[in-house]
Amino acid sequence: MTAKIRSAIASGQLEPSDALEKSQRAVAASLSTVEARLEQLQKTSEATWEDMRIDVDTAWEDLSRSVQKLVARLSDQSPPDRKPFDGREPQDQEQRVDL
Repeated sequence: MTAKIRSAIASGQLEPSDALEKSQRAVAASLSTVEARLEQLQKTSEATWEDMRIDVDTAWEDLSRSVQKLVARLSDQSPPDRKPFDGREPQDQEQRVDL
């Protein structure tokens, strides 16, 4: 994801900003938390799963919110004369001709 965002900035699809960087860091941190919770979950018994369920659900919800905020930032950082960044490389996007 970070590589695509860097590529989009380099190609002019996105404008760099502190808010975009902050959103990227939040997603990375949330993803690390989810991965840690899932690793803990793999090592637990079924009885312990019920105790950990709330932590896993919370971590997943935090990741979801972080991703939603990042997507909103990506749309906000798209230059006004371009359509919002959708994660695809410029050559993969359909060509649009305004008449």
